[in-house]
Amino acid sequence: MIPLRRLLVTLIAFLVFCAPALGQEFGDLGTAAEVVQGVEQVYGRAECLQAEFTQVSRSAALGDEQRQRGKVVVKRPRKMRWEFTSPDKKLFVTDGQTMWIWSPADNQVIVYQDFSGGSTDVTGLLSDLSRIDEMFAVTMLPPAGPGQSYVLDLKPKNAQAGNFKQLQITFSRRRLLVERVVLTDTFDNLTDLTFTQVKLDAKVDDGAFTFAVPAGAQVITPEGP
Repeated sequence: MIPLRRLLVTLIAFLVFCAPALGQEFGDLGTAAEVVQGVEQVYGRAECLQAEFTQVSRSAALGDEQRQRGKVVVKRPRKMRWEFTSPDKKLFVTDGQTMWIWSPADNQVIVYQDFSGGSTDVTGLLSDLSRIDEMFAVTMLPPAGPGQSYVLDLKPKNAQAGNFKQLQITFSRRRLLVERVVLTDTFDNLTDLTFTQVKLDAKVDDGAFTFAVPAGAQVITPEGP
C-alpha cells in the first residue's frame, strides 16, 4: 500500500502547476517579492495542463533512492491523472472527490473518498499561491548562471503551513512555468519532481479523471467502507 503522506507529496505539483497565463512573459525579476508577485498575478488562469515528469525520492532513514517517470494531466477543479510508466506502472486518478490508486502488478486499487478535503495539508495550502508570502518565508536562491530559472526557497512560518521542513520551487524565467519542486519533509526525506514537455490548456475530456475498477482487483478503502 502507498502511504497517504507519500501520495500527498507526489501530488503537490498539481497545486502549483496552473500558474502561468497563456502567452504572458516577464522581463528580468530581481527579487523574490517580484517573482511572487508575478506568480500571484497569473495564477489560476490555465484550466488544464499536460506534462512529463521525473520523480526522485530519497529516504533519510534507509539511504536509498527511487526514480520514477511518467505523464501527468491536471484540470480544474482538482482533477488529476498521474501515470507512472517506469520502472513500475501505477496510476493515480482523482475527479476532485475520489482518489483511485491502481497498481497492476498487485492487482490492487486503493480508494480514498472525500479527497477534496484536507485543506490544512500542504496540498490545500499551495492551492492558493496568492498567499505564498503569507504562509511562507520566501527567499530567492542564486541562479546557476545568467538567464537561468528562478528558484524560490519556502519555509513554513508556522506548524499549520504544512508537514514539511522546506520547499523549493523553480520557475522558468520568462513565463514563470513551474519546472521543479523539491520538498524535504519533517523526517528529512526528499522528493524531487521535474517537469518537461509542459502544455497548457490541452483539451482533455473529464472521463480521463474517473476510474473503473478492473474485474477481480482487490479494493482497499483505508478510511473504511
